[in-house]
Amino acid sequence: NNRAQSDVWKDVTIDSPETPEEFLLGPEKGSDVEFGGVPMIPDLEMAEISIKGMTCAACVANVENHVKPIEGVAEIKVALVAAKAIVKYEPELTTPSAVAQAITSLGYKATVLEANTGCKIELLILNLLDT
Repeated sequence: NNRAQSDVWKDVTIDSPETPEEFLLGPEKGSDVEFGGVPMIPDLEMAEISIKGMTCAACVANVENHVKPIEGVAEIKVALVAAKAIVKYEPELTTPSAVAQAITSLGYKATVLEANTGCKIELLILNLLDT
């Protein structure tokens, strides 16, 4: 069935904002209105939490499933091998300490890691080119 491209696309409609400015800029910063059908999340912060005592993928799932419903937690990613979690959260609704406490209530030892600002890593790569 070889239809012209215009026939294939003629029934497609795209909801768009009222003006080009709304399309380019989106809602104001911090707004919770929907943009393109997706609710906007206020400014999120990120925290890193050390988690000791996890031994398997079930532990990871347990932590993630326990933390996700906490009001203000937008996302959590737990890394078993690194024994850490990265949490994106709304600072108006929760804190990294509250998340760590929730993890500790499961029986793990959770502590908030301080942000390491100003860290510099130098990497020397040898034998990059064939000679």
